Amino acid sequence: MKRRIKNSLLTLLSISLMLLLACDVSETETSNNNAIEPTQTQASGQEESGQQESDQPEPSTVYTPEDDFAYGHDAATMGIVITRYIGQSLDVVVPAEIDGRPVTKLSGAFRNSGVATVQLPDTLKLIGDGSFKNTKGITTIIIPNSVTEIGDSAFKDSSISSIIIPDSVTHIGNSAFEGTQLTSIIIPDSVAEIGDSAFKDSSISSIIIPDSVTHIGRSAFSTNTFTYSMWLPRPAQQGDERTARERLEEQIREEIPDIDDELVQTLVWIFDTFGKRVFEYR
Repeated sequence: MKRRIKNSLLTLLSISLMLLLACDVSETETSNNNAIEPTQTQASGQEESGQQESDQPEPSTVYTPEDDFAYGHDAATMGIVITRYIGQSLDVVVPAEIDGRPVTKLSGAFRNSGVATVQLPDTLKLIGDGSFKNTKGITTIIIPNSVTEIGDSAFKDSSISSIIIPDSVTHIGNSAFEGTQLTSIIIPDSVAEIGDSAFKDSSISSIIIPDSVTHIGRSAFSTNTFTYSMWLPRPAQQGDERTARERLEEQIREEIPDIDDELVQTLVWIFDTFGKRVFEYR
């Protein structure tokens, strides 16, 4: 009897110990799960936060308000022509559209203005007459490659000292850059016409003119002091005993029949036969 009771007590004790161990294990797992869940939630939150940040749109261009411009409709370009800047800011970003129509032309827009910077839209086709004439605050400007024409006196007497003419431009008007601070200029091979006095009274010491140019107006480069320049004609014939000056003068007159004598003497300094061989004048 005593043995039976003893065995029963041992069995009961064993069962109790097993139950206690089972409870401890359960509590430990629950505790661990509770500790992990916030970490997973936090990680999820971080992923969502990162996703939200990546979905944020890039900041858009802030255009100068439409009310800062006087403008009208240009029938030739079927767009808006800006005729005057009447705002107060010295930094101007010309809008691509006004009244739902593309801005395609400037005409006297910044004449005599004191603006410091002007950003032009890719919708622009014409920089019309006097658009930046006598602007003394702008030293450089980027012309978008949508522009096909730079009008008469467009930058005349301005403080422009650096400019890149894009290869979309076909015409440079009379006095377009007369009296500027330009020291060098590259005419792209899209240009066919350079107007009278186009670069007169500037500070140009070097220039590159492509053979696409079929007309150069009177006094286009007068009073500039060329250190060196380049003309891009056909190579001289082998065995030709004429001087480089004589060959070049004849070639210029052949390629530009209506050129004036003054400009011939200027362009006679410009010489390139093959691979940038330069005839230098000092």
